Amino acid sequence: MYQSHDQYPVQVIPNMKGGEGRFDVETLVPPPMLGKAGTLFARGTLPPGCSVGLHTHTANMEVCYVLSGSGLVEDAQAGCTRLTPGGAHICLPGDAHKIVNDGTVPLVYLAVVLNP
Repeated sequence: MYQSHDQYPVQVIPNMKGGEGRFDVETLVPPPMLGKAGTLFARGTLPPGCSVGLHTHTANMEVCYVLSGSGLVEDAQAGCTRLTPGGAHICLPGDAHKIVNDGTVPLVYLAVVLNP
């Protein structure tokens, strides 16, 4: 199966997980195709000043791989860490995190939620 970049469905979510502004989620792999492996494989975009609020991954984990832009991720393990292109943040089961775009350009990252 092949999909062109203009075929991915985009969902605009206001105040994602209690965050500020909006979060644009471009689903790259439909959840049913992930089976038991996970629930999300998407490109997420946070415009400047927007955030994904603090939330806990109880039964799953999330890998966030930064494609462009920059921002901050806050978690209990490392505190506040700068996100930059090519960097990855991993939120393990039982951990919580929050992502904020404190820059002037969109923060774009690959968001993958897995069921370990």
